[in-house]
Amino acid sequence: MSGPPVDPRLEPALRDELRRRDPDEAAPPGLRSWVLGVPDDAPQSPAFRTRRELAALLSLAAVLLLVAIGLSTIRHLGLPAVAGPGSSVDSASSPSPEPSPVELFDPTLEGPGISTTDDLSPAILVVAACSALALLAATARGWRRAVPAIVGVLLAAWALVGSLAPVAVTFSGYGPGLNVIQAPRVPGSSEELLYEVAPAGGRFSVGILLNASQPLPIRIEGIVSATYAGRDRYLGVVLTAVWVDGEPHGGMTGPTRPFAPLDVPPEGRAIWLVGRAGGCALGSAFDPSDADAVGFQGFDDLDLRVSVLGWPRTIHVALPFRLVEPEPPSCPVPTPQPSSR
Repeated sequence: MSGPPVDPRLEPALRDELRRRDPDEAAPPGLRSWVLGVPDDAPQSPAFRTRRELAALLSLAAVLLLVAIGLSTIRHLGLPAVAGPGSSVDSASSPSPEPSPVELFDPTLEGPGISTTDDLSPAILVVAACSALALLAATARGWRRAVPAIVGVLLAAWALVGSLAPVAVTFSGYGPGLNVIQAPRVPGSSEELLYEVAPAGGRFSVGILLNASQPLPIRIEGIVSATYAGRDRYLGVVLTAVWVDGEPHGGMTGPTRPFAPLDVPPEGRAIWLVGRAGGCALGSAFDPSDADAVGFQGFDDLDLRVSVLGWPRTIHVALPFRLVEPEPPSCPVPTPQPSSR
């Protein structure tokens, strides 16, 4: 029957203590020879070696997971970046005069601010890192336990706040843009209705003013559109890009640059949704006075991609208006043409 493992540092410590307490060699010769015969590098017990190797592996795993978490979320923190095409650098910092919105806005540009899927959440990495840090703290002794324990608690707190903190993005205004007109309000109705009158396959735009009133900073990453994938034959309305308004202080003057992630200031920030009309859009042939004779399809909500303290998430928000596209009561479905090779 074996007892608990003995720390290999015990015998050298006893030898050093004897030398300190018995400088005149008054101890019995047998005891002195036994203690002085203890080797400087005592062999380590298998349990001690196993614990030390496990601690080394856990430390390496925790460091790698923390690096992976940092790399996956650093782009959501809004750190300053070098100005470039589509960058979010304020126009006031540019020494050259900014062109007018008409010169900059390109409704045919597709992609900026639009994603067909959500970004991967770092939740799995955080759970793995917290588990490794907890095991590392359990294998350590004394004050060495505090370091992985504190790191694990801080990591878990960041994950909980970033993923569960209430997020409230509202819209305090909107504005019709390219090929969008306001519909007359029906007496007694509070619905805000916009008609998209772009020709089939044509472009349209509409502006919205974002507001975020909670204490934690919210970073807008873009929107998630399940229908955007560069489909030329899609019959419905497709949002193809997001643009940022030229007024940085809560106004709405028109789109001036393609979307890049931005923080919502207290006074709000306007963005412009740009899309492509469906294959059955009536365009200018639509008569608003005879709206009952046509069909409509469109949207009145968005899946908005945001991040809180660098933690990404998707929230579903209702727009302050309903954008609809007039189309004939029956629309022929185009027959796919065989590709020529």
